[in-house]
Amino acid sequence: MPKPNITPPLDREAKRRLAVIRHVEEVTGNVAMSCRYFGISRQAYYTWYRRYEAEGVEGLRTRSKAPKTSPNATHVEVVGKIIYLRQNYHFGPEKITMYLKRYHDVTISKSGVWRILNRLDMGRLPASQRYRRHDRRWKRYEKQLPGHRVQIDVKFIEPLASMPQGRRGGRNKYFQSTAIDDCTRLRVLRIYPTLNQATAIQFLDYVIQRLPFQVEVIQTDNGAEFQSAFHWHVLDKGIAHTYIKPRTPRLNGKVERSHRIDAEEFYRLLEGVIIDDAEVFNDKLREWEDYYNYHRPHGGLGGLGGLQNASRRPADAGRARWRPVAAARSCLRPARAAPSPLSAQPGTGTRLPSRRSPDCFAQHARSSADAHQHKREHDQVHQTAAKARGAAPDLVPVCGPVPPSPSGRLGLRGRRLRVKDHP
Repeated sequence: MPKPNITPPLDREAKRRLAVIRHVEEVTGNVAMSCRYFGISRQAYYTWYRRYEAEGVEGLRTRSKAPKTSPNATHVEVVGKIIYLRQNYHFGPEKITMYLKRYHDVTISKSGVWRILNRLDMGRLPASQRYRRHDRRWKRYEKQLPGHRVQIDVKFIEPLASMPQGRRGGRNKYFQSTAIDDCTRLRVLRIYPTLNQATAIQFLDYVIQRLPFQVEVIQTDNGAEFQSAFHWHVLDKGIAHTYIKPRTPRLNGKVERSHRIDAEEFYRLLEGVIIDDAEVFNDKLREWEDYYNYHRPHGGLGGLGGLQNASRRPADAGRARWRPVAAARSCLRPARAAPSPLSAQPGTGTRLPSRRSPDCFAQHARSSADAHQHKREHDQVHQTAAKARGAAPDLVPVCGPVPPSPSGRLGLRGRRLRVKDHP
């Protein structure tokens, strides 16, 4: 039995238009008087009347006011890329804007992406990926020099349920050791089949060898793999080691956030791929590490990569502490350059001298001596000009060592000021 054709009821605006037409036909018989009574123009009335005569009551329904052609609308191919990035990678509007600009040379605003997602009913992410509000906002920070602080942590790689029997009768477990520089966001990744202080020490040596700058401080949590043996090994390397407060993983926020990126953009795409070999796992992880360091736009860096952010640093910021970007890229690549004759220790990679090296101290001493000599000449000129004017200042700054005297006292910035008598 065919279903009856049910006509939807008229909306409020269509009922009002029908009432205007019936008022003219049944009450006044005058278009101008009825239009004045309902507060509409005669042009609008005749438009509705023509639709009513052509289509009946259905012609009085509210129609779309969208333009028939939109030359400035977002292209269909761009909308398809936005949908793909949203469905497969769960990217937000800002990250989608970065990817389209970098890889497809498409410029679109964040608000434009947001409107497209909302129009397609894709504004909300799945429950597992949805943004959660925090009652307390943590203050974000960033070190200004590369190597000033490197965060290290370990991520447990959960084995698949379909994997065969492993080394100890169960499924094999793997642990991803991660090191990230607080300034440049450069990361070093490595997979180990066990988790103990021996593998943590091996990973530390691997990090020192891979990073293109000198590491000053290592920051870890209070895990069993970072205890006394690891701690003293770090100190033997001439590097400071600090622990974060217990039960506060937010203090290692950059490495913890990078683990979430690994889960969303790397491991989630490996679903169905069975890898039960640490070497093969490390090869896959090395490809992901190169992409993360060289090509992936980072939201915390304004869409730049780690090496691009490093190239924006001032030229005098840590000049003697790390190499240029080109050297950094060659150091992080598998093909390593020849060791420098200035290497601090054999087997720790190519490293430049730190700020505390004798050469740096000698350069600092020379620059300080030149500054003091320039200041002495300036003070002599100042005193000569003051005598020529016939005025003598009460306090004249004196550079260089000043013997202690009862009349002397400390002035601004710790300078000793000598009290002079008027001539």
